[in-house]
Amino acid sequence: MFTDEDVRSGRSDGLIAWTPFAVWILLAGWLGFGAYAKFISPNPHERMFDLTQAVLEIAVIVAVLLAHRWRVAWMCVSMMFAGFAGWGMYAYLNSVSCGCFGKLWTPPAWVSTVVALVFVGLGIAMALNRAAKRDMLVVTAVGALVAGAAGYFAYDLKKTGEDLREARSELTQNSETIAMLKAAIESGESGAAASVDPCLLKYDDSPIGRVMKLESNRDLCRLGPADPAWVIIIHDEHCHVCENAKYSWDPMMDEMAEIGDLVMQVRQFEINELEAETGIEAWNWDETPNFFVIRNGEILGEEWQWRGEDWPVPGEVRDRLEAEFFSGSAAGE
Repeated sequence: MFTDEDVRSGRSDGLIAWTPFAVWILLAGWLGFGAYAKFISPNPHERMFDLTQAVLEIAVIVAVLLAHRWRVAWMCVSMMFAGFAGWGMYAYLNSVSCGCFGKLWTPPAWVSTVVALVFVGLGIAMALNRAAKRDMLVVTAVGALVAGAAGYFAYDLKKTGEDLREARSELTQNSETIAMLKAAIESGESGAAASVDPCLLKYDDSPIGRVMKLESNRDLCRLGPADPAWVIIIHDEHCHVCENAKYSWDPMMDEMAEIGDLVMQVRQFEINELEAETGIEAWNWDETPNFFVIRNGEILGEEWQWRGEDWPVPGEVRDRLEAEFFSGSAAGE
């Protein structure tokens, strides 16, 4: 369909000859950072998937460098990034992470989608820079549409598999609870439901609810109105925002525990540890750190929950808790 001269061209055709190399630098920076992130901080349950992607991204960087003066190379770049755009579009429309940077960085899904679309345009521009003909551009456009659809449905297929695994995990947990209730009823115990830990029944199977069902947290579901509120912090050891939050919250956590503060106490969990204990995968936490508050055994609403860079100042949270839930005399004891 294309001649050898169609496939590559050494001419600049009046345009700046080094422009393709400049665009390659941008491409290498974006894909290189993605590969670096996946190498140093892959998602635990997708480690092989992330590492394979990282190797492929490095291979693409090298291949485009070697062929950056070829028209067909930039046609392929456009189609590849169109696939990335479809993947990102699914993530954006379904409010999930694209997973493009492992656990190191979780940008809003629209960011990855927009960047991918920019590279689609740059790829076409560089193909024109190498004097691509009209029929080549038509092939590129059709290929980009197909790749975009493939990327979208590939994420849909991946997400369906993840949902099935999560559903099986929840089914196992619910089955254990039902089995405990059934055993209590069959044994003839009075108040059979009372023999089941109330935390297993009190909280739902959302990530926060599953954290509260941990054995180490079941004391919190029995808290009364006179007990302190508990701030629960979910953090990621690879998250720089989490490091800043911990720098502020760690001293407060130690101080509150030492003096037995009657207004606020703090408990922290790392997402890798939670994943091992509960099966909650890292992508379930849209942003880290993730803060929520337990008061009187209940998970307080959205106004008492914070995520990502919006993490709260410890002293301000305590002051607000004291003002809303505790009398001055109780707080000062």
